Amino acid sequence: MNGISKTFLATVLVLAGCATPIGVNRVGMDRAYQQITASALTGPELSAETLVVLGRYGLEKLVEQAPDLTVARLQEKACNDKRPELLFALADLSYATAERYEKYTLVTVHQQDQQTTITVPGKRAARAYYFASAVYSYFYLFGEGAETPGLYDRQFRTVCDFYNRGLAKALKQENSDQVNLISRDLRLPMGKVSVVTTRPGSPWTEAQFHEFVAADEYVVRGLQPRERVPGLGVPLIGSPDWTAFPTNWSTYYTPYLKVPATAFLRVEGSVCDMTSTRLKATLELYSGRGAPEIKVGERTVPLETDYTAVLAYGLQHSIQWKTRMAQFFSGNELIKGRVYLTQPYVPGKIPLVFVYGTSGSPSDWAAAFNMLQRDPQVAARYQFWYFVYNTGNPIAYSGWRLRDSLDKVVTGLDPQGKDPALRNVVVIGHSQGGLVTKLAAVDSGNKFWGLISDKPIEELKLSPESRELLRNCLFFEHSPYVHRVILACAPNKGSILVNNWIQRLSQSLISMPAQLTRLGADLATLNVGSHGNPAIKQLGGKVPTSVANMNPNNPFLGVLHDLPLADDIKGHTIIGVLGDGPFEKANDGVVAYSSAHLPDMESEDIVHGDHGEVLTSPVTVEYLRRILLLHSKDAQLASVP
Repeated sequence: MNGISKTFLATVLVLAGCATPIGVNRVGMDRAYQQITASALTGPELSAETLVVLGRYGLEKLVEQAPDLTVARLQEKACNDKRPELLFALADLSYATAERYEKYTLVTVHQQDQQTTITVPGKRAARAYYFASAVYSYFYLFGEGAETPGLYDRQFRTVCDFYNRGLAKALKQENSDQVNLISRDLRLPMGKVSVVTTRPGSPWTEAQFHEFVAADEYVVRGLQPRERVPGLGVPLIGSPDWTAFPTNWSTYYTPYLKVPATAFLRVEGSVCDMTSTRLKATLELYSGRGAPEIKVGERTVPLETDYTAVLAYGLQHSIQWKTRMAQFFSGNELIKGRVYLTQPYVPGKIPLVFVYGTSGSPSDWAAAFNMLQRDPQVAARYQFWYFVYNTGNPIAYSGWRLRDSLDKVVTGLDPQGKDPALRNVVVIGHSQGGLVTKLAAVDSGNKFWGLISDKPIEELKLSPESRELLRNCLFFEHSPYVHRVILACAPNKGSILVNNWIQRLSQSLISMPAQLTRLGADLATLNVGSHGNPAIKQLGGKVPTSVANMNPNNPFLGVLHDLPLADDIKGHTIIGVLGDGPFEKANDGVVAYSSAHLPDMESEDIVHGDHGEVLTSPVTVEYLRRILLLHSKDAQLASVP
C-alpha cells in the first residue's frame, strides 16, 4: 500500500470515530430545552430564529462587532419586509443589545450605516434599546398585518415577555426601583416616541398614587405560591400619597397599604416610523383590582398582574411584625384597633373581614388572602378587610370593638345605605378571633350581665363612662351588616393550654386599657347583688384577660358557647386535628375538636394540621372559597325583589 493510500485510510478511520457534522447529542431534557428556548431573555445567546434572520441578510458577523448598527440595518429590512419573524428578531436583538450596554458606563453607538457615531451613557442607551424591544414586540402582536398566533406558539409567548420586560426596564428610573409614569418623550435608538400617560382603569388620581415600583424587581419570600395573572403589561406595586386623600381615609387604611396595578403601552404608527419622531404612544395605568383585560382593536388582551409581590412588599414594610406580642401584653394600641381596608373601597363587592387570634396580626391570614385574591370568582365578588385589636384584652371588649368599628366603616363609606354588598359582610376569625367573630353574630340579652350581677345595671353606682362600657361589652346585639361567620379553630369551650396557673400568670403580665382598669377597680368595690362579683374580687380588682376568658372553666365562655347565631346569620366551622385517630377525640395542639365543634352550624370542615397550619393550608382556602361563592350566590338572590 503506497503512502497516499495509507494516509487516506488513516483519515477515514479517524473520521469514523468522530461525531458527524449533523446529528444529536443526548444531554437530557433540561439542557436541550436551553437550546429550544434560547433568546436574549435567557442569556447572552440570541434565539435560533433570530440567527436565521440575521444570516438571511448577511448580518451574522456584524452583530458581534456593532449590534446597534445591526438593529439599524434590520430595521430597514423590516420596513419593507412584513414577515413577523423580522419583528421578533428585532425585539430579541434590541433586548440583547440593551443587556450588553447596561454593563458599561459609556458606549459608542453607530447609527444609519455609521453616518452618525455618538457616545452616550450606557444605561441611557440600554433604556432606548429596551424600549425598542417593547415597541417591536407591540408591532409583532398588534401591528399592521399582525396575525393571531396559535395558542401554543412558543415565539408568541417569548415576544410577550420581550414586551413586558422591555417596557418595565425602559420605564425604570436610573439607580432606583421606581418606574416613571409621567407623560414625556421616550428615546428609541434611531428616533423617539411621544408618550402620553392616562389612567383609564385606575380609580386613583396621579396625586394619590404616583409612586410605583416594578413587581418583577423582587423575589417573594415567605408566601407561596406567587399568585400572578399572565398577560401583557408591566406589573406594578403602588404606594399611596396620603396627603392627597380625604382626611378620613386614615380611618380606613393603614399607612403601609400597597395596591397592584399594570402599565400597558399602546403604540400608534408603524415600524417604519421608528427612525423618526412620528410615533405616538399611550401609557395606560390599570388597577389590579379592576377589569382583568382590555381591548386592542378587536383583540381581548389580559393584563399581567402580580398579587403576591404586592402583598409581600406591603407586609415587609409593616410595623405589625414588631407589635404582635406588644399588642398582646400592652394596654396601649401601637396600631389603632379598628377595621381596615386592604384596597380602596369598591362598591358592589362584599367585604370579607379577617380576624386573627391570640398574639397574632393580620399577616397570619396572608397565605389565605394571597390565594383568595387570585381566584377570579372570589376577586370579582369580594373586597378584603381585616380587624386589628389587642389580643390580651377581654374577648367581650374586643367583640364590641369589632362590631362598633364595622358599623363606623360601613356607615362612613356608604352613609345613605345604597350599597347592598355592605349589608352582607362575611367575617372569619381564627382561634380567639373566632370568639370575637361570634360576638358580632349573637344576641345576648342579659346572659353575660347575669355573670356579674343580679341587679339591673341602672341600679349600680357607676360613672357614666363605666356604665356605657359595661353596656357595650356585656349586652350584645348582632351586627346588622354581618350575614355569615366562619370560625376557624375557635376555643368555644376553652383551650387545652389554659389552666388556672396560666390564667393567673396572664393577669400579672397583661396590661389593660385605662378604661378597663378603672372599670375593674369600680366593680371590685361595688355591691352588685347576691353574686358578690367573686371573679373580679378574686383577680384583685382586675378585669379578666382574654387568656382567662379561654379557661375551660370560665363562665363567660359557657354563655358564649350556648348562644345561637342570630336568625339571619349563617355560620361555619373549620377545625384542625392532629393524628390519625377519630377526629372527635383529637385536637390541633391548642384547641380540642370538642371545643371547636358547634352544633347547628351550616357546615363543618376538618383540616389535618396543627393550630397554626390551618391558617396556611390550601385545604382551608378551598373550604373558604366554597363558602364565599355560596354566600355571594345567596346574597345575590336575596337582593332580587
